[in-house]
Amino acid sequence: MTARRSEERRAWFSFARERLWAKSCRPVRCSLLISRRAILSRENRLLINLTTWIAVLGVGLGVAALVVVNAVYDGYIAEIRARFVSVLAHIEVFGGRGGMEGSLRGDERFLAFLEQQPGVEAVAPVIKRQALLFPRRAMNARRGGAIVLGIDLERTRRVTQLLQRLEETEGSHAPGPGEVVLGVALAERLGVGVGDEVVAITDFQAREGGGRPQVRRGTLRVCGLFRSGFYQFDQTLAFVTIDEARALYGVGPEVADAVEIRVADPDAAGAIADALAFQLPFSRIETWQEMHGGFFAGVELTRIALLLILLVLVLVACSNVVGSLTMMVNDRTRAIGILRAMGATRAGLASIFLLCGGVIGVLGVALGFGTGWLLCVALERGQLIRVPESVYFLDHMPVLIDWTKAGLVAAVTLAICLAASVIPALRAARLDPVEALRHE
Repeated sequence: MTARRSEERRAWFSFARERLWAKSCRPVRCSLLISRRAILSRENRLLINLTTWIAVLGVGLGVAALVVVNAVYDGYIAEIRARFVSVLAHIEVFGGRGGMEGSLRGDERFLAFLEQQPGVEAVAPVIKRQALLFPRRAMNARRGGAIVLGIDLERTRRVTQLLQRLEETEGSHAPGPGEVVLGVALAERLGVGVGDEVVAITDFQAREGGGRPQVRRGTLRVCGLFRSGFYQFDQTLAFVTIDEARALYGVGPEVADAVEIRVADPDAAGAIADALAFQLPFSRIETWQEMHGGFFAGVELTRIALLLILLVLVLVACSNVVGSLTMMVNDRTRAIGILRAMGATRAGLASIFLLCGGVIGVLGVALGFGTGWLLCVALERGQLIRVPESVYFLDHMPVLIDWTKAGLVAAVTLAICLAASVIPALRAARLDPVEALRHE
């Protein structure tokens, strides 16, 4: 008896579950079926079908534009950031708050103190000052201002990749006594190459009462050229050994203009710099984000402005959804009246046209994603966007698709399409079946 009751109970629950499932899912299936037939109908309604596919195409073009623009900006920022954190130091400690002219003692004791700080991987003292360079073989030849960087070869190899960026030319090597390595663009501007000699004027002082000014100069042999990946650096930077720089500028044996620091996590450079500032209150400390923050802020501002313009394009494209669904409501007034007469609820009719808008949005997003992905692949492989390296640091725009941002674009576009469907859906739901069928 107990087994029979248990079996009957299970049968009753199974029947009730099936009825509830059918009762809850039937309206959804019906709405999906009707909305699909309304959009993909083969009836002779050329104008409605044309406006529907124009709406799909407009949404797809807007989504594709947003995907490509985001990918180009993300690729550019990622490439520039990778070059910054590899070629440049993550933190620089200067001798005083007054600017680069303040010097500090770059002795082993101070360097050891910096190396012991949490998160610090390597440190290197540098001399960083200006000079006027010109070829020795022709005193009236082209001249150019430069930033002369005096480096400790052994320590600098662990802090930056500057020495790894030397051009592989015959006779090219790291600088030694009396030698200098020039940026490729700077060497072209001066008209010199490996093996030539340049004169560096490092100080110029006028004598009191007139007379010939006192000039501090030195002669250096070009032992190599480097390409850092940044045109601005290649155009202005020259580096020598730190002992050679101290001799050129007449400073003491342990004097440094700054100490460059490499940290384990470049994104944590700000926290490490704050900790160092607390221990070195009279030093000026800058991170790579602070030194180049204006550049990244400008890029982000440009991205936001362009995305807002493209978002307006998507809104205009989604306005076609309103027109398409409104024409659909006007054309199918008789069908709406029949459905209302058969017992369809207002909510059910509204859901049909909301689903129509959702289908248009899904088709447009799928078209936009496919088109955007193909364009990104073409841009990455063909390097189609060529830009002046002197302005953008790169000669082409790299591409990197962030699928999280792409998903956000899809979600926002679908939400806009659904919002655009509300007005036609409400109009269809408010139709009076008697008025809809009166003239039929």
